[in-house]
Amino acid sequence: MMGLFRLILFFVQEGFLGIARHKTLSVFAIFIVSLSLYVLGFSRYLTSNINNLLTSWEGQLEVRLVMKDGIDEEGIRKAISILEKDPQVESTKIISPKEAMEFLERLSPSLRALSFKESDNPLPYSLSLTLRKPVDVNKVRVLIESARKIPGVEEAIFDWEWMDKLKTYSRFLAFLGWLLFAALGVASLFTVTAITRILALSRKEEIAVLYSLGATPASIRGPFVMNGILIGLLSSILALIFILVTHLVIRRTMGGDSFILLLLSKEFLTFSDQAALVAVGTVMGGAGGFLSLGSIHDWRYSRFAG
Repeated sequence: MMGLFRLILFFVQEGFLGIARHKTLSVFAIFIVSLSLYVLGFSRYLTSNINNLLTSWEGQLEVRLVMKDGIDEEGIRKAISILEKDPQVESTKIISPKEAMEFLERLSPSLRALSFKESDNPLPYSLSLTLRKPVDVNKVRVLIESARKIPGVEEAIFDWEWMDKLKTYSRFLAFLGWLLFAALGVASLFTVTAITRILALSRKEEIAVLYSLGATPASIRGPFVMNGILIGLLSSILALIFILVTHLVIRRTMGGDSFILLLLSKEFLTFSDQAALVAVGTVMGGAGGFLSLGSIHDWRYSRFAG
């Protein structure tokens, strides 16, 4: 066990030494790998926040009924009395034009500059219908069709419709993130392989001597695999730092002025997501280091003789 530990420690020392010997190339490799990991991690960051938001909203689904302009309190009460008889409706709430405008201002702070007076607020009254759990979408659609026929109702809006669209956008964003990561990941793999290959060529005589003395392929390849692993590990840490900086920038400089940005940047990557990103980077770097030497038998001393 101690022998294995010393061997691994030797590989780590040689890996760091390889990075130190080729600082410029190693920094370039770390930048390329961290860029691909940043794309993957940031895509996961966005989709995770969107999915958490949708999960939260699914438990608060409601139907919004937009009332016609000029409807009086009597008309609103009659509509409510009809709606409360439906078994899908748990409760109803009247949304005044002022409350509706305040909500829109939270979504888009630029509307505050318009400074609508209560008398010229263009928004109509609306009714918010809280649905009974569990929500049966098909029955709710029947409710919507019947609600549209109630006198005084202009339009009925169901959150589920745009939530389905957001789920589609979230899936597309995740696919796009993986697609970009795949493209950059291949470039990263080739970059690590090429740079580790350069490191190996600078030590070709040493490798040839070790081979001729009977060193195992694993012991020869180990330092170069470790060099790739360290590049991948450092790249993963750098990518996480970049994602954290992006998260903080959104929260502190842009999130305060936009309700949507605050929601989409609510949580940083979970520990499992961070660990997965580090694992992906480490494996990617290690694979590049492993591939860099090709077949150990090709590094025989006779190949470099003369």
